[in-house]
Amino acid sequence: MSAGSAAAVPGTDPAPHFVLVPMMVAGHAGLMLDMARTLSGRGTLVTFVMTPLNLPRLGRAPSDDALPIRFLPLRFPCAEEGLPEGCKSLDALPGLGLLRNFNDACAMLRGTLVALLRDREGDAPPPSCVVSDACHPWTGGLP
Repeated sequence: MSAGSAAAVPGTDPAPHFVLVPMMVAGHAGLMLDMARTLSGRGTLVTFVMTPLNLPRLGRAPSDDALPIRFLPLRFPCAEEGLPEGCKSLDALPGLGLLRNFNDACAMLRGTLVALLRDREGDAPPPSCVVSDACHPWTGGLP
């Protein structure tokens, strides 16, 4: 994971911490990464949640950016939801018959994400805001 921290002036409030959770498909993730770069460029801390397989598909390595974006990789539960191995992105589904399985696997990420956010993933402050794809209703009420 690439880690950075938004600069905070001593004696002031810490920078806001945005957690971004895109749908696991290149088009959605790429647009949300653009949002992450914009937010980060304005002095906020951004945590970008994605599966390890999907991070390289964004077109550049996370370390290519000089902005303080933290990439939080989550293991995608393919087998647990009856998906073929490696089916960690919506565009990798062999057919729409597995769409519900895919969405259920996405929802299974909630427990892992909550635990990581509570552990504050290193020195990160608690999230100020969670921005998620409309396809992820399971992100509602995240800490």
